[in-house]
Amino acid sequence: MDISPPPYGTKTLRLTGISDALRRFDQDSRLVAILVLSLIFVAAIVLACI
Repeated sequence: MDISPPPYGTKTLRLTGISDALRRFDQDSRLVAILVLSLIFVAAIVLACI
């Protein structure tokens, strides 16, 4: 393999990584939603205390 891949190679690799992340997000969407909601809840409590 080349040590320095061409720019389009890195762009394709980045797009593939993004699509893999989106697929993983689809699989774990419920877990991510629960995590985001809990983070928003904690942030609301912290902001209310300030």
